[in-house]
Amino acid sequence: MASVLIVADGDAAVREGLVAGLAAEGVADRVDGCDSGRSLVAACARVLRDGHRLVAVVLDNKLSIGGGKSSAIAVRAVEQAFGAARTGFVFHMAAERDASLDRILDWLGQAAYRRRSVDGAAGDEAVAELTAAIREVAAS
Repeated sequence: MASVLIVADGDAAVREGLVAGLAAEGVADRVDGCDSGRSLVAACARVLRDGHRLVAVVLDNKLSIGGGKSSAIAVRAVEQAFGAARTGFVFHMAAERDASLDRILDWLGQAAYRRRSVDGAAGDEAVAELTAAIREVAAS
């Protein structure tokens, strides 16, 4: 059974940079990327259907076709359908944390927010910060 981390971001350059950086950090056996909320939910279902362990999901709130918050809620439903353990979520986004996001983070549990910079959204500093957040939510 492989451990899988999924990065969901609509910006291809950011997504690919984070996938490569987080794979190099070894936070999971496999790091996959998704470009929309729909593809995130489908990817999580495939991972669980194939008997793998979903370590965490790193996502932007501004995903097309579903949005980040709604997609995270849908992933919780997929986990329940497969009888899988709850995964951690790290919202990695340029927007400030607000009351709406706080409610989602509380509801999800095992969830964190990390603000990303416009310039270094997929740079070494972002990867290091996300690696720490992933380990934090995966351990809780």
